[in-house]
Amino acid sequence: MPATKITPKNQPARWITRAPDGTIEHDGETSVGSTTISGRELIHGEDEAAFLEAVSAIAPGGYNPLPAMGEPIEAGKIYSHNGEFVIARQGHTRTEHAPADVPALFATHRPGQGALEWVENEPVTSGTIRVRDGTEYRCIQTHQTQTGWEPENAPALWELIPNDPVAGEWASGAAYAVDDVVTYGGTDYRCLQSHTAQVGWEPPNVPALWAGA
Repeated sequence: MPATKITPKNQPARWITRAPDGTIEHDGETSVGSTTISGRELIHGEDEAAFLEAVSAIAPGGYNPLPAMGEPIEAGKIYSHNGEFVIARQGHTRTEHAPADVPALFATHRPGQGALEWVENEPVTSGTIRVRDGTEYRCIQTHQTQTGWEPENAPALWELIPNDPVAGEWASGAAYAVDDVVTYGGTDYRCLQSHTAQVGWEPPNVPALWAGA
């Protein structure tokens, strides 16, 4: 049965809707903490790679075709190109290069691809995950990336995602549901509200989110 509702917990979710005849009608992105509801078939992915994987078998036809060389490309927009979807990572003037050849400008479908690499001049929203020097970071403040604001240099904009969090221990960046139990500082806590953890929201500091288990 087609999905009709998206409520992303960890990252902004990309999506398209299709009419019963398979025609693509709309595309967009739902931010963390928001909900998108559709009466149409709703195909989505938690991040860009997951979205492109989900729609890789769909022929987008003439939906929102990629502009010709020399025409403007809008950052964050989903375009169709050669029977596939691509996502513009930066606003720019279309070049002669194929989207797959310029990963700093476009996200394209690559089987098994994880989070995208951090690049300059890309608009990113809160919850977005990017990789830099092999390390994953989560955006904690919507902004446009730029030199000097690399994740490791901008703790107000990015938080480090632990590579190997200890099972059962509270971790920044993890998504928790009601009644999940974690350990922090040697004490067990039970989750009271679903949320994505972040620095400053450690269980002892947010009694609205956690109670002693």
